[in-house]
Amino acid sequence: MYDGTTPLSYTDEDGLGDNRINHINEDSNGWIWVGEKDGLSVFDGEAWTAFTTADGLPFGGINHVTFDSNGDKWLASSIFGVVHFDDTTFTIFNTTSGLINNNVRAIALDEADNKWVATGQGISVLDTDNMISDHHTMMLLLPPPDTLNPVVDVALDSNGNVWAGIYVDYLISVGGLAVWNGTSWTDYDYVEGAQWFGRPCGKRFGHRFSKQCMGCDKYGCY
Repeated sequence: MYDGTTPLSYTDEDGLGDNRINHINEDSNGWIWVGEKDGLSVFDGEAWTAFTTADGLPFGGINHVTFDSNGDKWLASSIFGVVHFDDTTFTIFNTTSGLINNNVRAIALDEADNKWVATGQGISVLDTDNMISDHHTMMLLLPPPDTLNPVVDVALDSNGNVWAGIYVDYLISVGGLAVWNGTSWTDYDYVEGAQWFGRPCGKRFGHRFSKQCMGCDKYGCY
């Protein structure tokens, strides 16, 4: 942590559950939640609390931490799917619940508290009642037979578009970016020599696109 003046470090000697960190996020109370290779920890500004399998957290660590409008925690497990924590109980949603794959890399929530779950085989969507409402498995068109879309990250922009980062790690260089506008997916991948493209607000996307991009609106880039 850096407070603007002095860098501070925390390890398991300070109460952190595991020194191998996957993800960090801050909740609405200003508490810092840390997903680790072997657990979950939270810092309330004064002390650390660590959660392990003894508390009901599934084995295998946490890849990602995010929050819904109630302040509940939604955790990505690389082995057991999605983990919901209401500050009392850990509840698991996995393939038995309808999730497309139990290897969850990231979770993004939209304004309606739908959970967009990035998995090793695509995106599953849990609705506000935490029921599976949709699956997205072919956002980025890949050459056959490698049509699988392992999603490594997912995020929503200010217009409600869903962005999915896709990387087929066993093919080394195959992957790209896809955006959902509420109706359809548009995919982008890397082309050598492509340029940076801007958003109307002046910020850069930071990605190179396979198509000539003339501009962007709330539905994506064209």
